Amino acid sequence: MITTLFLLATATAPQIQFHADEAPNNCSNCVSWNTEHAPFKIHGNSYYVGVDGLSSVLITSSKGHILIDGGLPQSAELIARNIKQLGFSIKDVKWLLNSHAHFDHVGGLAALQRMSGAKLIASSDSAQAMKTGSALANDPQAGHGDVMNFPAISNINIIVDGERIKLGENVVTAIFTPGHSPGGTSWSWPSCEAGKCINIVFADSLNSVSDDVYKYSAHPDYLASFQKSIETVRNLKCDIIIGAHPGFSDLFKKAETGTLIDAEGCKKYADDAEARLNKRLAEEATIKMPKDSADWSKINLSYQDVLILADMKGSTYAELIRANPEGSCEFKFYQPSSGAAEDGYFRTTAKNDEQIDGGASDYFGYLLKCDFASQTALVREFDLSKNPAKK
Repeated sequence: MITTLFLLATATAPQIQFHADEAPNNCSNCVSWNTEHAPFKIHGNSYYVGVDGLSSVLITSSKGHILIDGGLPQSAELIARNIKQLGFSIKDVKWLLNSHAHFDHVGGLAALQRMSGAKLIASSDSAQAMKTGSALANDPQAGHGDVMNFPAISNINIIVDGERIKLGENVVTAIFTPGHSPGGTSWSWPSCEAGKCINIVFADSLNSVSDDVYKYSAHPDYLASFQKSIETVRNLKCDIIIGAHPGFSDLFKKAETGTLIDAEGCKKYADDAEARLNKRLAEEATIKMPKDSADWSKINLSYQDVLILADMKGSTYAELIRANPEGSCEFKFYQPSSGAAEDGYFRTTAKNDEQIDGGASDYFGYLLKCDFASQTALVREFDLSKNPAKK
């Protein structure tokens, strides 16, 4: 009888209903990021209305409000609720702004636009990604696949670097800071309270993360724009900084002290970003291959990149010499400890989907892609055990 009642209750339990543009993204960090956080005043007419791991800021005025960033698709309802808790209405939001077009910052904007009827403002690159509902092909994280998808948006107003958005007494300036994503944008505005005016910065992510095969060092123009963005943020007039992820600017820790004002905040944010990027570039300069190829699947090599291949003989180096116009890549294998001159190095050429044979080094691999334009090679399985000829 108990079992029957349980099955009946399970069968008749109401299903959770949500609009299609609020369908949750189930990324590994999404639950913790989307934990509710009580809204609070930042300064003057600026308020934090985001969730625990993803910032959203409301800037109010007598003519309507501006909202920066929408978190995840499942964040939209929480953001609207926080706005209501402060005594404002989502329906009075006139402009939606965005830091960058990744699912965790743009994901909730389609729902928030539906709730408010607001106009969305974005850089050209971000707008292009928003219209397709995923990261652009040249985004460092594009290779993460379906997790990068979000509800597409078509009604977007394109802005240029330095453009000012005016609403009521508020003037918010767009500051292009590409790097973490191609269309990255930070925002700055003055905020006045009790006769005291300060500068607030909503700083876009400057975190040099990527998918498994992207290398910043293989894209020098993109890298240069990223480094320029870090310097731009470092030099901003900045009394309060709000990172796109609040933890990167220690926003909640500062709030607990009773003041968010930190004249060195933007400099610290930029310094931390620069240190992470430099560490990443150092790691890219020498990629260590694990002994067990089951631990990895793909490695992206740029011209003259060297792999260190640990084996019974010590260390063997594999270097990409060049990618040829006809679609073949040339490699050389050598063991520095052997004292062999460069003329004695083993050289080999492979085309897409062909094996890469390391000769006397006993290493074997597959060439997945040889790209002449970017002088890169995508390879996998440098492993003796995968080479039937060497067994």
